[in-house]
Amino acid sequence: MKMTEIMQGTDSREPKMVKTIPSGVKEALSSIQAEEWKVAMQKEYSQLQSTNTWSLVNLPPGERTIGCKWVFAVNGDQYGIVERFKARLVAKEDLVDIKLQIAREFEVVDGGELKHFLGMEIERDGETGSVAIGHKQYIDGLLRDYGMEDCKPNATPLEVGYQNLCILEDCPRANQKQYQSLIGSLLYLEMTTRPDIVHCVAKLAQKCSDPHKEHEVAAKRVLRYLRGTSSLKLHFDRTGVPVHCFVDADWAGDCSDRKSFSGWAFFLAGAAFSWESKKQSIIALSSTEAEYVALSTAAKEAAYVLKQISEMSFETAPTMMIYSDNQSAQCLAKNASFHARSKHIDIKCSN
Repeated sequence: MKMTEIMQGTDSREPKMVKTIPSGVKEALSSIQAEEWKVAMQKEYSQLQSTNTWSLVNLPPGERTIGCKWVFAVNGDQYGIVERFKARLVAKEDLVDIKLQIAREFEVVDGGELKHFLGMEIERDGETGSVAIGHKQYIDGLLRDYGMEDCKPNATPLEVGYQNLCILEDCPRANQKQYQSLIGSLLYLEMTTRPDIVHCVAKLAQKCSDPHKEHEVAAKRVLRYLRGTSSLKLHFDRTGVPVHCFVDADWAGDCSDRKSFSGWAFFLAGAAFSWESKKQSIIALSSTEAEYVALSTAAKEAAYVLKQISEMSFETAPTMMIYSDNQSAQCLAKNASFHARSKHIDIKCSN
Protein backbone atom coordinates (compact mmCIF):
# COMPACT_ATOMS: atom_id res chain seq x y z
CA MET A 1 0.00 0.00 0.00
CA LYS A 2 0.95 3.60 -0.39
CA MET A 3 1.01 4.58 3.31
CA THR A 4 -1.94 2.24 3.82
CA GLU A 5 -3.56 2.95 7.13
CA ILE A 6 -7.29 3.08 7.71
CA MET A 7 -8.53 4.57 10.93
CA GLN A 8 -11.72 3.29 12.47
CA GLY A 9 -13.26 3.55 15.90
CA THR A 10 -14.02 0.53 18.03
CA ASP A 11 -17.73 1.03 17.34
CA SER A 12 -18.66 0.00 13.77
CA ARG A 13 -21.10 2.89 13.67
CA GLU A 14 -18.33 5.42 14.10
CA PRO A 15 -17.28 7.30 10.95
CA LYS A 16 -14.35 5.83 9.04
CA MET A 17 -11.41 7.88 7.81
CA VAL A 18 -9.22 6.49 5.05
CA LYS A 19 -5.72 7.95 4.84
CA THR A 20 -4.56 5.89 1.86
CA ILE A 21 -5.89 3.46 -0.71
CA PRO A 22 -4.83 -0.18 -1.37
CA SER A 23 -2.78 -0.63 -4.51
CA GLY A 24 -3.96 -4.20 -5.17
CA VAL A 25 -6.37 -6.98 -4.22
CA LYS A 26 -3.99 -8.62 -1.76
CA GLU A 27 -3.53 -5.41 0.21
CA ALA A 28 -7.24 -4.62 0.12
CA LEU A 29 -8.30 -8.03 1.46
CA SER A 30 -5.66 -8.01 4.17
CA SER A 31 -6.55 -4.53 5.42
CA ILE A 32 -8.81 -3.55 8.29
CA GLN A 33 -11.60 -2.74 5.83
CA ALA A 34 -11.39 -6.05 3.94
CA GLU A 35 -15.16 -6.64 4.09
CA GLU A 36 -15.94 -3.20 2.66
CA TRP A 37 -13.50 -3.71 -0.22
CA LYS A 38 -14.89 -7.21 -0.87
CA VAL A 39 -18.44 -5.86 -1.10
CA ALA A 40 -17.30 -3.12 -3.48
CA MET A 41 -15.52 -5.68 -5.70
CA GLN A 42 -18.56 -7.94 -5.79
CA LYS A 43 -20.80 -5.00 -6.70
CA GLU A 44 -18.49 -4.03 -9.57
CA TYR A 45 -18.28 -7.62 -10.84
CA SER A 46 -22.05 -8.07 -10.71
CA GLN A 47 -22.60 -4.83 -12.62
CA LEU A 48 -20.12 -5.89 -15.32
CA GLN A 49 -21.91 -9.22 -15.71
CA SER A 50 -25.37 -7.66 -15.84
CA THR A 51 -24.33 -5.34 -18.68
CA ASN A 52 -22.58 -8.14 -20.64
CA THR A 53 -19.35 -6.20 -20.65
CA TRP A 54 -17.41 -9.22 -21.95
CA SER A 55 -17.95 -12.58 -23.60
CA LEU A 56 -15.65 -15.59 -23.47
CA VAL A 57 -14.04 -16.42 -26.84
CA ASN A 58 -10.98 -18.19 -28.13
CA LEU A 59 -7.98 -15.93 -28.61
CA PRO A 60 -7.50 -15.27 -32.36
CA PRO A 61 -4.13 -16.37 -33.79
CA GLY A 62 -1.47 -13.69 -33.56
CA GLU A 63 -3.37 -11.61 -31.01
CA ARG A 64 -2.55 -11.08 -27.35
CA THR A 65 -4.72 -10.55 -24.33
CA ILE A 66 -4.98 -7.31 -22.41
CA GLY A 67 -4.58 -7.76 -18.68
CA CYS A 68 -6.82 -6.23 -16.06
CA LYS A 69 -6.45 -5.03 -12.50
CA TRP A 70 -8.53 -3.81 -9.60
CA VAL A 71 -8.43 -0.10 -8.76
CA PHE A 72 -9.72 1.04 -5.38
CA ALA A 73 -11.03 4.41 -4.27
CA VAL A 74 -13.38 6.02 -1.77
CA ASN A 75 -15.89 8.82 -1.83
CA GLY A 76 -15.46 11.09 1.15
CA ASP A 77 -16.52 14.46 2.39
CA GLN A 78 -14.28 17.45 3.06
CA TYR A 79 -13.40 16.08 6.51
CA GLY A 80 -12.17 12.74 5.18
CA ILE A 81 -15.19 10.76 6.39
CA VAL A 82 -15.74 7.83 4.02
CA GLU A 83 -19.15 7.81 2.36
CA ARG A 84 -18.62 4.93 -0.08
CA PHE A 85 -15.97 2.33 -0.92
CA LYS A 86 -15.41 1.84 -4.64
CA ALA A 87 -13.67 -0.87 -6.68
CA ARG A 88 -13.23 -0.86 -10.46
CA LEU A 89 -11.95 -3.62 -12.72
CA VAL A 90 -9.99 -1.90 -15.49
CA ALA A 91 -7.76 -2.85 -18.38
CA LYS A 92 -4.04 -2.35 -17.91
CA GLU A 93 -3.55 -0.85 -21.38
CA ASP A 94 -5.32 1.53 -23.73
CA LEU A 95 -7.38 2.94 -20.87
CA VAL A 96 -8.33 6.11 -22.71
CA ASP A 97 -9.78 4.27 -25.70
CA ILE A 98 -11.56 1.78 -23.49
CA LYS A 99 -13.10 4.57 -21.42
CA LEU A 100 -14.40 6.25 -24.56
CA GLN A 101 -15.93 3.03 -25.82
CA ILE A 102 -17.58 2.29 -22.50
CA ALA A 103 -18.96 5.84 -22.33
CA ARG A 104 -20.59 5.38 -25.75
CA GLU A 105 -22.37 2.16 -24.76
CA PHE A 106 -23.01 2.51 -21.04
CA GLU A 107 -24.01 5.14 -18.58
CA VAL A 108 -20.95 6.81 -17.07
CA VAL A 109 -21.31 8.40 -13.66
CA ASP A 110 -19.83 11.88 -13.41
CA GLY A 111 -18.08 12.19 -10.07
CA GLY A 112 -18.55 15.94 -10.12
CA GLU A 113 -15.99 18.61 -9.43
CA LEU A 114 -12.62 17.30 -8.30
CA LYS A 115 -12.14 18.03 -4.60
CA HIS A 116 -9.63 15.42 -3.44
CA PHE A 117 -6.72 13.85 -5.31
CA LEU A 118 -3.86 11.81 -3.83
CA GLY A 119 -4.52 13.26 -0.39
CA MET A 120 -4.66 16.84 -1.66
CA GLU A 121 -7.64 19.13 -1.14
CA ILE A 122 -8.56 21.08 -4.27
CA GLU A 123 -10.72 24.20 -4.32
CA ARG A 124 -11.88 25.89 -7.52
CA ASP A 125 -13.59 29.18 -8.18
CA GLY A 126 -15.79 28.86 -11.25
CA GLU A 127 -16.07 32.61 -11.75
CA THR A 128 -12.38 33.53 -11.65
CA GLY A 129 -10.91 30.16 -12.62
CA SER A 130 -8.57 30.17 -9.62
CA VAL A 131 -7.42 26.91 -8.06
CA ALA A 132 -6.15 26.33 -4.51
CA ILE A 133 -4.34 23.13 -3.52
CA GLY A 134 -3.57 22.19 0.07
CA HIS A 135 -2.90 19.29 2.42
CA LYS A 136 -4.64 20.21 5.67
CA GLN A 137 -6.34 16.84 6.11
CA TYR A 138 -3.11 14.97 5.43
CA ILE A 139 -1.18 17.16 7.89
CA ASP A 140 -3.83 16.71 10.59
CA GLY A 141 -3.60 12.94 10.14
CA LEU A 142 0.20 13.07 10.31
CA LEU A 143 0.04 15.03 13.56
CA ARG A 144 -2.39 12.47 15.00
CA ASP A 145 -0.04 9.63 14.05
CA TYR A 146 2.72 11.16 16.16
CA GLY A 147 0.47 12.34 19.00
CA MET A 148 1.16 15.99 18.18
CA GLU A 149 -2.29 17.23 17.18
CA ASP A 150 -2.30 19.56 20.21
CA CYS A 151 1.38 20.54 20.12
CA LYS A 152 2.55 24.15 20.34
CA PRO A 153 3.22 25.51 16.82
CA ASN A 154 6.62 26.82 15.77
CA ALA A 155 7.10 29.85 13.53
CA THR A 156 9.90 28.24 11.50
CA PRO A 157 10.46 24.62 10.40
CA LEU A 158 14.09 24.54 11.60
CA GLU A 159 16.30 26.60 13.86
CA VAL A 160 18.36 29.21 12.06
CA GLY A 161 21.72 27.72 11.09
CA TYR A 162 20.70 24.14 11.97
CA GLN A 163 23.43 21.58 11.24
CA ASN A 164 23.51 17.76 11.10
CA LEU A 165 26.83 17.58 12.94
CA CYS A 166 26.43 14.87 15.56
CA ILE A 167 28.72 11.93 14.69
CA LEU A 168 29.43 10.56 18.17
CA GLU A 169 29.09 6.79 18.54
CA ASP A 170 27.56 7.06 22.03
CA CYS A 171 24.95 9.61 20.96
CA PRO A 172 21.37 8.36 21.58
CA ARG A 173 19.86 6.88 18.43
CA ALA A 174 16.32 7.32 17.16
CA ASN A 175 14.19 4.47 15.83
CA GLN A 176 15.35 4.23 12.22
CA LYS A 177 12.09 2.93 10.72
CA GLN A 178 9.98 5.54 12.49
CA TYR A 179 12.37 8.31 11.46
CA GLN A 180 12.39 7.15 7.83
CA SER A 181 8.59 6.94 7.87
CA LEU A 182 8.31 10.51 9.17
CA ILE A 183 10.81 11.84 6.62
CA GLY A 184 8.98 9.97 3.86
CA SER A 185 5.71 11.65 4.86
CA LEU A 186 7.40 15.06 4.91
CA LEU A 187 8.99 14.40 1.53
CA TYR A 188 5.55 13.74 0.04
CA LEU A 189 4.33 17.04 1.46
CA GLU A 190 7.26 19.11 0.22
CA MET A 191 7.10 17.60 -3.26
CA THR A 192 3.40 18.36 -3.73
CA THR A 193 2.13 21.48 -1.95
CA ARG A 194 4.70 22.69 0.61
CA PRO A 195 7.82 24.23 -0.96
CA ASP A 196 8.37 26.10 2.32
CA ILE A 197 9.74 22.94 3.98
CA VAL A 198 11.77 21.62 1.05
CA HIS A 199 15.17 22.79 2.37
CA CYS A 200 14.78 21.52 5.93
CA VAL A 201 13.45 18.14 4.76
CA ALA A 202 16.37 17.83 2.34
CA LYS A 203 18.75 18.34 5.26
CA LEU A 204 16.99 15.90 7.59
CA ALA A 205 16.71 13.24 4.88
CA GLN A 206 20.51 12.97 4.87
CA LYS A 207 20.32 11.21 8.26
CA CYS A 208 17.86 8.45 7.35
CA SER A 209 20.55 5.76 7.53
CA ASP A 210 21.66 6.69 11.07
CA PRO A 211 19.21 9.06 12.76
CA HIS A 212 20.07 10.42 16.20
CA LYS A 213 17.63 11.72 18.77
CA GLU A 214 18.52 15.30 17.90
CA HIS A 215 17.55 14.64 14.27
CA GLU A 216 14.22 13.21 15.41
CA VAL A 217 13.65 16.33 17.54
CA ALA A 218 14.40 18.51 14.51
CA ALA A 219 11.98 16.49 12.35
CA LYS A 220 9.25 16.91 14.96
CA ARG A 221 9.93 20.63 14.96
CA VAL A 222 8.87 20.54 11.31
CA LEU A 223 5.61 18.94 12.48
CA ARG A 224 5.14 21.79 14.96
CA TYR A 225 5.63 24.24 12.13
CA LEU A 226 3.04 22.37 10.05
CA ARG A 227 0.67 22.45 13.02
CA GLY A 228 0.53 26.23 12.74
CA THR A 229 0.51 26.37 8.93
CA SER A 230 -1.68 23.41 7.98
CA SER A 231 -4.14 25.67 6.17
CA LEU A 232 -1.55 27.10 3.76
CA LYS A 233 -2.35 26.42 0.10
CA LEU A 234 -0.91 27.04 -3.32
CA HIS A 235 -3.23 29.56 -5.00
CA PHE A 236 -3.15 29.63 -8.79
CA ASP A 237 -4.94 32.48 -10.56
CA ARG A 238 -4.73 34.47 -13.78
CA THR A 239 -2.04 37.12 -13.25
CA GLY A 240 -0.70 37.91 -16.71
CA VAL A 241 2.84 37.42 -15.37
CA PRO A 242 4.96 34.99 -17.44
CA VAL A 243 6.70 32.05 -15.83
CA HIS A 244 9.77 33.11 -13.86
CA CYS A 245 12.26 31.67 -11.40
CA PHE A 246 14.03 32.66 -8.18
CA VAL A 247 17.35 30.98 -7.40
CA ASP A 248 19.73 31.16 -4.46
CA ALA A 249 22.59 29.27 -2.85
CA ASP A 250 23.75 28.67 0.71
CA TRP A 251 27.53 28.88 0.35
CA ALA A 252 29.34 26.21 2.40
CA GLY A 253 26.09 25.74 4.29
CA ASP A 254 26.85 22.19 5.38
CA CYS A 255 29.58 22.34 8.02
CA SER A 256 30.25 18.59 7.79
CA ASP A 257 31.70 18.76 4.27
CA ARG A 258 31.45 22.49 3.44
CA LYS A 259 29.31 21.87 0.40
CA SER A 260 26.68 24.39 -0.61
CA PHE A 261 22.97 24.01 -1.25
CA SER A 262 21.24 25.12 -4.45
CA GLY A 263 17.64 26.22 -4.24
CA TRP A 264 15.20 27.39 -6.87
CA ALA A 265 11.47 27.85 -7.39
CA PHE A 266 9.48 28.47 -10.58
CA PHE A 267 6.29 30.54 -10.46
CA LEU A 268 3.32 30.74 -12.77
CA ALA A 269 -0.24 32.00 -12.18
CA GLY A 270 0.79 33.48 -8.86
CA ALA A 271 2.19 30.36 -7.19
CA ALA A 272 5.15 28.00 -7.26
CA PHE A 273 4.82 24.88 -9.40
CA SER A 274 8.37 23.51 -9.45
CA TRP A 275 11.03 23.76 -6.75
CA GLU A 276 14.13 22.08 -5.39
CA SER A 277 16.73 22.33 -2.65
CA LYS A 278 19.72 20.10 -3.20
CA LYS A 279 23.30 19.86 -1.98
CA GLN A 280 25.81 20.69 -4.70
CA SER A 281 28.11 17.90 -5.84
CA ILE A 282 31.22 20.11 -5.69
CA ILE A 283 32.81 22.23 -2.98
CA ALA A 284 32.41 25.84 -4.07
CA LEU A 285 35.44 28.01 -3.30
CA SER A 286 33.44 31.23 -3.19
CA SER A 287 29.89 32.51 -2.91
CA THR A 288 30.12 33.46 -6.58
CA GLU A 289 30.85 29.88 -7.55
CA ALA A 290 28.05 28.53 -5.35
CA GLU A 291 25.57 30.97 -6.87
CA TYR A 292 26.77 30.21 -10.40
CA VAL A 293 26.27 26.47 -9.85
CA ALA A 294 22.76 27.19 -8.56
CA LEU A 295 22.06 29.34 -11.63
CA SER A 296 23.22 26.55 -13.94
CA THR A 297 20.89 23.98 -12.36
CA ALA A 298 17.99 26.44 -12.50
CA ALA A 299 18.74 27.17 -16.16
CA LYS A 300 18.52 23.46 -16.97
CA GLU A 301 15.13 23.25 -15.27
CA ALA A 302 14.04 26.41 -17.09
CA ALA A 303 14.81 24.82 -20.46
CA TYR A 304 12.73 21.81 -19.47
CA VAL A 305 9.83 23.95 -18.22
CA LEU A 306 9.73 26.02 -21.41
CA LYS A 307 9.70 22.85 -23.49
CA GLN A 308 6.81 21.41 -21.47
CA ILE A 309 4.80 24.63 -21.73
CA SER A 310 5.39 24.70 -25.49
CA GLU A 311 4.27 21.07 -25.88
CA MET A 312 1.05 21.91 -24.02
CA SER A 313 0.42 24.71 -26.56
CA PHE A 314 0.40 27.44 -23.92
CA GLU A 315 1.52 30.88 -24.99
CA THR A 316 4.67 32.03 -23.23
CA ALA A 317 7.73 34.14 -23.86
CA PRO A 318 10.61 32.37 -25.67
CA THR A 319 12.90 33.22 -22.77
CA MET A 320 12.45 33.13 -19.03
CA MET A 321 13.50 35.58 -16.32
CA ILE A 322 15.67 33.98 -13.62
CA TYR A 323 16.26 36.13 -10.55
CA SER A 324 19.53 35.87 -8.61
CA ASP A 325 20.88 38.08 -5.81
CA ASN A 326 24.59 37.62 -6.62
CA GLN A 327 25.94 40.19 -9.06
CA SER A 328 29.22 38.36 -9.62
CA ALA A 329 27.40 35.18 -10.63
CA GLN A 330 25.17 37.22 -12.93
CA CYS A 331 28.22 38.73 -14.63
CA LEU A 332 29.73 35.29 -15.16
CA ALA A 333 26.45 34.01 -16.60
CA LYS A 334 26.23 36.95 -19.02
CA ASN A 335 29.91 37.04 -20.00
CA ALA A 336 31.43 33.74 -21.14
CA SER A 337 35.02 34.98 -20.72
CA PHE A 338 36.43 33.60 -17.46
CA HIS A 339 39.46 35.29 -15.96
CA ALA A 340 42.23 33.59 -14.00
CA ARG A 341 40.32 33.50 -10.71
CA SER A 342 37.29 31.81 -12.21
CA LYS A 343 38.69 29.35 -14.73
CA HIS A 344 38.01 26.46 -12.37
CA ILE A 345 34.31 27.38 -12.42
CA ASP A 346 34.30 27.19 -16.21
CA ILE A 347 35.86 23.73 -16.08
CA LYS A 348 33.46 22.34 -13.44
CA CYS A 349 30.16 24.01 -14.30
CA SER A 350 29.96 25.33 -17.83
CA ASN A 351 29.97 22.07 -19.75
